[in-house]
Amino acid sequence: MDIDPNESHLRYIDASSVDTPLGHLNEMTLVSPTNDDVGKLDGMLFDPWERHVCYFVVESRHWFDTRRYLLPAGPTRIESDRKALRVDIEPDGLSALPQVNPDVYPRMSDDDLISALFTPRAA
Repeated sequence: MDIDPNESHLRYIDASSVDTPLGHLNEMTLVSPTNDDVGKLDGMLFDPWERHVCYFVVESRHWFDTRRYLLPAGPTRIESDRKALRVDIEPDGLSALPQVNPDVYPRMSDDDLISALFTPRAA
């Protein structure tokens, strides 16, 4: 799953800029089906044309190393008592996902948001 940011219309949304009733999304931990800590939600890659989140950017820290992985966005459940998002991957599965530098993707802009909200979708 290689995604060339130069040929993609995906936009990066930093999790710290998304506020929810539980707080900012960057405060959420990603939790596996077996309740293991997968990592922190760093951000999302959003498709403004299709109006949906395509990938979660998962930050994983190990000693002095921080890596970010692209996790295909699937159904998630928010667990408000834990400030967690339940995802369908175990921590050892992260290494099979592509690593990503979110800085190579354009940031979601106000123009992107306007387009996503007001451009009719193709049927």
